Amino acid sequence: MTLENDSYTREIDRFWRETEAIYHEVAVRLGMSDSSFDILYAIVRLGEGCTQKDISHEVLLGKQTLNSSIHKLANQGLLELKASGRNTLIFLTEDGRALVKEKIKPVFEAESQALEVVGADNVREFLRISKLYRDALRDSLQAVK
Repeated sequence: MTLENDSYTREIDRFWRETEAIYHEVAVRLGMSDSSFDILYAIVRLGEGCTQKDISHEVLLGKQTLNSSIHKLANQGLLELKASGRNTLIFLTEDGRALVKEKIKPVFEAESQALEVVGADNVREFLRISKLYRDALRDSLQAVK
């Protein structure tokens, strides 16, 4: 590894950690745990009636953390869980919808504002390069035993 590559790796690592920290700070300001915020955020994005597996795929939370957080939100009266065959569908309650409207929807609006500042062409290029790096990293790390 060259010193230059190490510097790039550190910069990329720091970028993603700072981005995660921004969302953590938002969750704290909103009075939520990271997992509760992520779940409610995912439900808005996926739509009501999604499954735990859908949410897991969207936010990449561990199965146990996701399960306990969903049940905690249900116990708080924010989510309703409905059995449907082999799946449990997740819905917002009226209180959940009010919380999402007050606290989660403004996050989507802030993200949209940030994307407007960056511009569509730059966002597309950022995503293209990020995916290229992610895939190359995944392939390179397959060899690590």
